[in-house]
Amino acid sequence: AAFLPSAANAFGGGKGTSSSPTEPLVARSSRRDFLATGATVGAGVVTSGVITSPPFGSGEAIATAAPSSAALRGAISLPPIGLGAWAWGDSIFWGYDKKNDGDLAEVFDYAVSKDLAFFDTAELYGFGRSEQLLGDFRAKYPPEQADKVQIASKFAAFPFRTKPQDVVNACRKSVERLGNKPIDLYQIHFPN
Repeated sequence: AAFLPSAANAFGGGKGTSSSPTEPLVARSSRRDFLATGATVGAGVVTSGVITSPPFGSGEAIATAAPSSAALRGAISLPPIGLGAWAWGDSIFWGYDKKNDGDLAEVFDYAVSKDLAFFDTAELYGFGRSEQLLGDFRAKYPPEQADKVQIASKFAAFPFRTKPQDVVNACRKSVERLGNKPIDLYQIHFPN
């Protein structure tokens, strides 16, 4: 499963650099510098599957870029389409109402039945309600079917939540809402 604790520490202030998309991506002195470098090798982070563990103060590589034509190498296999679950639980923007949970469960069941069970959610969607619904719906399936459900979720990188432990804590809470199942793809929400 895909929560990568080492990535949470990537903003910790290492002094390494990367001058080319084929060199390892290393921690930088600021989050902005790190993200600027990460943008040039972002595909490599996903496709190479090479992420090392902390600490990052020594300029240790955290990801290695892969050629742009590289395919995923067994790290994660996704269906051709996924379902965004922002509206699932979000009453502020989407007018969510609990009385529609049965309809959402039907959509979830349909996606599972068609092998399209890849859902995108975030801790912010309905203040966690979207993750909770997905966790509840998945829990109704036997393990062999529940394990086929793939979840992408996101950490909200607010200015007051920039420490590595903030990422770890948020991920743990998301995992709890998702029924204590692994998150297949954990991302930073609006990183810029």
